[in-house]
Amino acid sequence: MPNHIKKILLPENLKKFIFPVSIIILASLAALGSSPFYLTNPWDDSNAMLTMGRSFLHGILPFKDAVDQRGPFLYFIFAIAALIKNNSFLGVYIVELINILVVYYFTYRIVKIMTPDGSKQPWIAIIGPIVLFGTSAFYLGGAPEEFAFTSVLYLLFTIVRSNYDLLRIQTKQLAFIGLNFGFVFWNKYSMIGPFIVFFILLTFYSVKKISLKDYFLKLVLPIFIGFSLVSAIILFFFVLSNGLNDLIQVYFVQNMAYGNTPSPFLFRYIASIAYIAAIVGMHTYVLIILAIGWFLGIKNSQNIFPEIIIFIGSILIMAIPRQYTDYYNLIWLPLLVFALIRIVNSLLNSKVETLHFNNKNRFFAVLATVLVVFLPFVNNTQLGRLIVKGTDKAADYGNRNSQELFAKIMLQKTNSAKPSLVMLNSLDDGFFLATQSLPTTRFWHKLNMTPKQMPEMYADFNETLSKQKVQFVVIRLKERPATSVKLLKEQIKHEVDPSLVKNLECNYDISAISANRDNLGYVLLQSKEMDKSQYYISKLN
Repeated sequence: MPNHIKKILLPENLKKFIFPVSIIILASLAALGSSPFYLTNPWDDSNAMLTMGRSFLHGILPFKDAVDQRGPFLYFIFAIAALIKNNSFLGVYIVELINILVVYYFTYRIVKIMTPDGSKQPWIAIIGPIVLFGTSAFYLGGAPEEFAFTSVLYLLFTIVRSNYDLLRIQTKQLAFIGLNFGFVFWNKYSMIGPFIVFFILLTFYSVKKISLKDYFLKLVLPIFIGFSLVSAIILFFFVLSNGLNDLIQVYFVQNMAYGNTPSPFLFRYIASIAYIAAIVGMHTYVLIILAIGWFLGIKNSQNIFPEIIIFIGSILIMAIPRQYTDYYNLIWLPLLVFALIRIVNSLLNSKVETLHFNNKNRFFAVLATVLVVFLPFVNNTQLGRLIVKGTDKAADYGNRNSQELFAKIMLQKTNSAKPSLVMLNSLDDGFFLATQSLPTTRFWHKLNMTPKQMPEMYADFNETLSKQKVQFVVIRLKERPATSVKLLKEQIKHEVDPSLVKNLECNYDISAISANRDNLGYVLLQSKEMDKSQYYISKLN
């Protein structure tokens, strides 16, 4: 190929990114549950989001026609994924990979500010993607926090770009901060902690330094414009679709009840802090590295106060809903990127005279050190649930036989038409994807809420069962299904909310049983109006 064509296809300034980006792509193939390297993504959260994305493409409006707890922006992301590939997780992988490369880009911009040696910057920037998907907090990919990570990283990038002087942040960057705030707010609003803390800090730094007029015109207005741009598009869409009230009721009102108990707020909040401390404490190694990074920042006369406050404030704000799982930690993990960059820079700048390293050898020594530092991060036990294509079982000995078997049964009984179903006691475990079905009822899988927290869901389930609105019901068990019909009925009663048992027994029969591993089984029930000639065990009565 002529040199001038090579320069057009691959400009000189992009060549330095070839190998780092290649490493990131290869790592993503192993670390992402949606990777084409694996049979499917078994995480129920990811399956639920993909089903919502697929539904969105077919005109099923979130909150109005199909209910889930996440935000409309996340459904839009998964709709794009479904548009790329509707019958697998390939589209999700591509969207996730794009997000990872954006993380790499912003990490590179941060490294350019913090690391003087340009030749090493593309390599050091790998830190960003590894922090994103290299810890147990990542799970199997597809969580709202995964995409919010990018927005929080951009927020931190603007802080370091201003040399930690928040009042020096440019108007355009403030507008982009507002835009990212909108992305996070309409993704999952409980994750807005880093932005709220930033706004408080910005206000604090403004006192006695700028006039009230300048504060609103130069700081608040750009952020508001960015946030309003995202919000206006989303709200306008739901107004046109006559779904604004449903958006408000589900995304805001009902989600506020998530995790609430009758005890006083202060007691609940203190209990939440204790619970969160235990989960954050699972990442002791990460916390130690954060502390080392902050120590190095102080040593280098950097104002690391905003980072510390954002870390603490984010956790305190996330404690309000009293729900916290490991993947929530992704919200504050962008701070780890800065800590690791400082550590790498410290190693690069250290004088290892006794070993007589030249610059090249020292750099590879540092890379080796960084790899050793990262090894404890690669502790994502969830990866053991993934099944490599061409094999039958995952590392944890689980399989996907239930999804394949039940899909075959449902499609056969409906003459290959898309069957209607509901997940009565769990999130979507991949059965909608396996059958290429879409939700036909407003509540199509069980959200993690009690009858007191969301009575509408249980009322809708009872109506669905009593009127046999769906052809099939799937029940998830925490054990292998019993081979005795009597014991199997008891297992079902134990797993299904008592308010739903009567209508389930009266209107649905057991059709099939299956298990993916010893502690994960499924029961398929079919409407009593359906043909019982095949895959039929006994009436459930």
